Amino acid sequence: MVVRVLANTGLGGGELAKALIGDLHPVHNLATGADSWFLAVRRADGRNERVVFNSAAIDALHRYLRVNRVDPSNADPRIPLVLKLNSYAVAIDPPPPNSDQTIYSIVCKAFKTGADVLEANYPQDAHILRCAAPHWLRYTRLYPP
Repeated sequence: MVVRVLANTGLGGGELAKALIGDLHPVHNLATGADSWFLAVRRADGRNERVVFNSAAIDALHRYLRVNRVDPSNADPRIPLVLKLNSYAVAIDPPPPNSDQTIYSIVCKAFKTGADVLEANYPQDAHILRCAAPHWLRYTRLYPP
């Protein structure tokens, strides 16, 4: 979920680590009848912004929360978007957010796992993925908003 959200939103790891469920809001489009999702983010420079969560990001987040026994439609707004690792169900009220370093470690592990899978058939791609930095995802948009 972490990699998918970062790659689809342009969020930084620290911004995702600090994000709470209550920071995520749907905006209903009367013309299309569809909801668009936005995350209220306070940038490092102090600016407040709304970051678009496209359907890939919101679907990944909702699946992740449901697996962790959090109902995304009825959750405490103080619950972090990224729960502490190995914390099925929310036991602390509210649970503490992850750190920037935890998000960094999750992404590095995902990159390493992906590189290991690619190594046999695509060694050049595996090498690129091994050299990738989590910050690269900030400038990657895999899917349109």
